[in-house]
Amino acid sequence: MSKLKIAVIGSGITGLACAWLLSKRHKVTLFERNDRLGGHSHTVKVLSPDGPIDVDIGFIVYNEATYQNLTALFAHLSVNTSRSNMSFAVSLDKGDYEYSGNGICGLFGQPLNFINGRHLRLVYDIFRFFRNVGALKVNYLDTSLTLAQWLNKTGYSRDFMQRHILPMGAAIWSVPSAQIMDFPMTAFARFFQNHGLLRIFNRPKWRTVTNGCQNYVKKIVANLDCEIRLGLEIQKITRSSDSIGVYSNAGVIEDFDHCVLAIHANQALQVLSDADPIEHSHLSVFKYSDNEAVLHCDHRVMPQRKHLWSSWNYVSTDISEKPNITYWMNNLQPLPTKQNYFVTLNPVQQFLNDSIIGRYHYSHPIFNRAAIERQKYLWELQGRRRTWFAGSYFGYGFHEDGLQSGLAVAERLGGIERPWKVKNQSDRIHLKHSVTPKTISESF
Repeated sequence: MSKLKIAVIGSGITGLACAWLLSKRHKVTLFERNDRLGGHSHTVKVLSPDGPIDVDIGFIVYNEATYQNLTALFAHLSVNTSRSNMSFAVSLDKGDYEYSGNGICGLFGQPLNFINGRHLRLVYDIFRFFRNVGALKVNYLDTSLTLAQWLNKTGYSRDFMQRHILPMGAAIWSVPSAQIMDFPMTAFARFFQNHGLLRIFNRPKWRTVTNGCQNYVKKIVANLDCEIRLGLEIQKITRSSDSIGVYSNAGVIEDFDHCVLAIHANQALQVLSDADPIEHSHLSVFKYSDNEAVLHCDHRVMPQRKHLWSSWNYVSTDISEKPNITYWMNNLQPLPTKQNYFVTLNPVQQFLNDSIIGRYHYSHPIFNRAAIERQKYLWELQGRRRTWFAGSYFGYGFHEDGLQSGLAVAERLGGIERPWKVKNQSDRIHLKHSVTPKTISESF
């Protein structure tokens, strides 16, 4: 089998996993425009009153039930992990209305809510939603049905939509809460079913990488047998019948046998200097939400009632704005400090001047009806004109989705299998293989 020369563009979980697997048999060059590897796997070292600590900003938690490939990767690389907590709280109208999902004490964290008819209806709708969506036969649902249409059709209250579904969806997908209502009901229901979010008991146990997610990035890099180019932004790629030309901002042009675009769909479209109609049609459907993440120690962004503080906290006065989510990092990570640290997405309030540690920016895919429908056909792009595509946009937008797509591309292109077997190892993405059973590398 001939050794291929392959460019992998992007070093998030998708690019890292793809390059890691491909490098076991081929000559790989990994390009990253930033000065660090990892993409959304970003750990910041903070000097706390109790000494230096490592705080995660992007990727924070996973669970073994629904992140099976990530769990297998961590086991294969001997990545140490710790237990985490995945609680959720809502604070609206400047704290006048608050609750959390931590049992009866959380749902009725405001004692007056025991006699608040609107809140009692919301709680009733929460349990009804768990029951109804849990029993749905998703494959028989009308694929054009949106979440909003289904909720209205089945008689859920407006308060339930605005005070629970929208905050929960915005917290999960990091997109403006108003856009959650446009989600296809099939995708929304399938995600909640598969992730155990409809269970009152026996929910998935969440974990976090001990001492920060950069530790797993380091483990992958230590096992990478490839050339790494940091600080190089790929401006365009050109394609011919026998090679791929990669142009960087350093003015360098390199030729490769194949190129894997392990970046966002919109970024992939930008670097394709000669995108054909099929590539443009598939990739242009995916839109992204730009989010600012602020690491700080200003507790005023949290719910007014401290006993309702949770790992994820939706604090807002306007459902149309960008998601204003605050992560309580001490509850998510075992930080060895008494000082509380928070990561707030898209803050609308002013922070205390000395409380801000850093500001960071990330983009997250928006899964509307058009995007969900187009996912079914993304795999037909693979290998055409020596170009391959991978990213979390192939699935639900999370770490496991990016990992699955990166590994699937590496296996198809490189003729090498991941060193583990898990049930439904590509169940979060739509795979569509070409007619020939041969891998690309076997045809050289």
